[in-house]
Amino acid sequence: MKLKIAILSASIALSSQAMADGNDITVEQDGYGNQLNAYQFGNGGTASYQQSGWRSRAELRQYGQGNDASLMQNGYRGQATLLQRGYLNSAAIDQDGMRSRASITQRGQNNDAAVTQRGWRSDATITQRGYANQSAITQSGYRNSATTLQAGQTNASAITQAGMLGTVDITQRGYGNQSNVTQGADSYTNAVTSVQRGTYNESTVAQDGYFGTVDVTQRGYGNQSDITQGADGYTNSATSMQRGTYNESTVTQDGYFDTADITQRGYGNQSDVTQGGYTNSVTSLQKGTYNTSSVDQSGYFGRVNVSQSGYENDASVTQQGYRNQADVMQSGEFNTAELSQSGEYNRGDISQSGYGNDSTITQSGWRNMATTEQDGTYNTAEITQTGYRDIADIYQNGYGNSAVISQAAGGWGSWATNRASIVQYGYGNTASVTQSGGANTANVYQY
Repeated sequence: MKLKIAILSASIALSSQAMADGNDITVEQDGYGNQLNAYQFGNGGTASYQQSGWRSRAELRQYGQGNDASLMQNGYRGQATLLQRGYLNSAAIDQDGMRSRASITQRGQNNDAAVTQRGWRSDATITQRGYANQSAITQSGYRNSATTLQAGQTNASAITQAGMLGTVDITQRGYGNQSNVTQGADSYTNAVTSVQRGTYNESTVAQDGYFGTVDVTQRGYGNQSDITQGADGYTNSATSMQRGTYNESTVTQDGYFDTADITQRGYGNQSDVTQGGYTNSVTSLQKGTYNTSSVDQSGYFGRVNVSQSGYENDASVTQQGYRNQADVMQSGEFNTAELSQSGEYNRGDISQSGYGNDSTITQSGWRNMATTEQDGTYNTAEITQTGYRDIADIYQNGYGNSAVISQAAGGWGSWATNRASIVQYGYGNTASVTQSGGANTANVYQY
């Protein structure tokens, strides 16, 4: 059965409730305050709506499988609602205008939903329940909001925003879900929130703009989160929390005033953070086994804090600039920490507890301070400082520990006021101190 209507400014209620398959509805409305309600029952049905004018409303419900729904609205305050139940259904909403509202709800499997909005203060919501469903939201304009909720397994969500003050909220429940969010170069002050619960989840967020914020939460195992904020953006903030096993998180920020906070719990977790610019701050907390954290910051006023608990943890921090501060604390066994800072007013602290730990601190510049404390066996600490007013301290407790401190004036000559102190407890420990310059002081204690 086919039904086609072209009418100007009307309120229509349609129902193709014949149990035959292949129902077809086509409606075109032009005017003010248009309203459309339709129901389709059966399989292989198609519905196509087109509304032009202010305050148009359209609602469609389809029950069956292999149905297709398409709704286009052009005007101010358009509202579109699509509901599909079954599988292999497809729903698409296209809105052009200010304060548009779009909602798609699908229940079943292998369904596809897409929303495209162009205008100011538009809102898009997609809800899918089942498995192997796909959703996509594309928005351009000012103060747009996109929300996706998927419950089931092997679902995929993609959201693209270009504009200002956009918000994205994604929630996925089940396993094998995938989420992808992109906010373009023409946008600033955008916010992204992604929550995934289950297993084999994957989340990717890319922002290129100003004042963007990202918050990703994953629970389960095999989760992966990638956050990228582009070179055109500053004052960006990224937060990623993962719970479970085999989690991996990567954050790359290029801009100003970037902040990254990553928390991982479980084993086999890996965290990589790279920030470019100044006034950057990174905090990474890992608990479990086989954790690896690597932080690279280039710029000014950067601060890094890495805490690891478990065994076979690895942390590497590299900072360039001035007034950088890095703190690495490891607890467990087979931990390795390497900290390298180049610039001014740098401070490095590494604390290790367990056995087989390795700590290396390299600082170049002036007024640097390095402190390494180790507790256990087979620990090795090495500190190298070149510059002005460097201070190095190494504390070791156990046996078989080795400590090396090397401080050089680096052109400052007699101005260098470097100081070195090594304290060792146990037996079989070795200590070596090398200082070049003026007014240097070295203290070595062995017990």
